[in-house]
Order: sequence, then structure tokens, then C-alpha cells
Amino acid sequence: MKILLIEDSDLQATVFTFELKNQGHEVLRARDGAEGIEKIKSEKPDIVLLDIIMEGMDGFSLLAEREKNEELQGVPIIMLTDLRDPSDIENAKAMGASDYFVKNKMQIDELIKKMEQVLSEWKKA
Repeated sequence: MKILLIEDSDLQATVFTFELKNQGHEVLRARDGAEGIEKIKSEKPDIVLLDIIMEGMDGFSLLAEREKNEELQGVPIIMLTDLRDPSDIENAKAMGASDYFVKNKMQIDELIKKMEQVLSEWKKA
């Protein structure tokens, strides 16, 4: 699976990249939403893992841009963030996120299973 990780924290990006590559996945990285948009267009990932709080364009702004841009709509997005407020989760899903994970509560195996499930459902739709 080709995964685009949009994450501004070098430490968290390194940990997620290591874990996902250990499971046999290709991982690309962007540091904010604007760079993420460019990589979605150029790299055509299978799935995007998107942080919300980032310098520059944040995750909610990327989701809003996705609604307006057909080129960005061909890939599912899973939110991977520290925000746990139910309103953030509801907002992200209302804006088109396929799922939502809180970073420090999530296990990598659980994330990979969810990515596979989301991709399977995405391809059926």
C-alpha cells in the first residue's frame, strides 16, 4: 500500500514511517496540507494519513480544499491526530474523512487493519 503521511512532527513521522515500512508499506511524507495536496496529485497514494494541527495549511483546510478539487477526491483520508474532542471527530467525518484515530491511543496493527478496510470499501464505492 502506498501511504501519504501528512504530519509536521518529525518524531511522530519517523515513528509512523518506521512502523508502516516494517509492515511492508511504501510511505511518503508531507509536512503540511499544501505539500500534501501536491503529493496527492503527483504521487497518487492509495490512502492518506492526515494530521489536523500543523503549521501552514492544517488538516481541516486540506479537507475543505478536497471538497472543491476533483483531483483530490480519488483517495481516502484517515485523520491521525492528537485532537480527541467529539466535535473534531464529527467535523472531520462530515468533511469527508473516512476514519479518525487519536495518535496516542492507537496501535499500528489497528491502524493498518482500518486502512485495509477503508481501501476495500473505497474501491467498492
